[in-house]
Amino acid sequence: MKEVLRVCMGSACHVKGAPAVVRTLKQALKDAQLTDRVELAGRFCADECDRGVVVELPDGEKLYEVGPADVAMIIERLTQQGG
Repeated sequence: MKEVLRVCMGSACHVKGAPAVVRTLKQALKDAQLTDRVELAGRFCADECDRGVVVELPDGEKLYEVGPADVAMIIERLTQQGG
């Protein structure tokens, strides 16, 4: 079963750049060869609109105010979690 990485796509996160985060994450997961292990999924709303873009890691930890520049750190965390 794949681990799921969720990106909030609600209105506030969308306006704050969620589509760019998703595009960057898709490419980074592919480049890191994590697509067999990690599924990228959108979610409607993380109920934390003032802290968006919200990304939820597979372990349940939420990251706030995520931008494309944060994707490398997320990939590193996923690599460390997966061993």
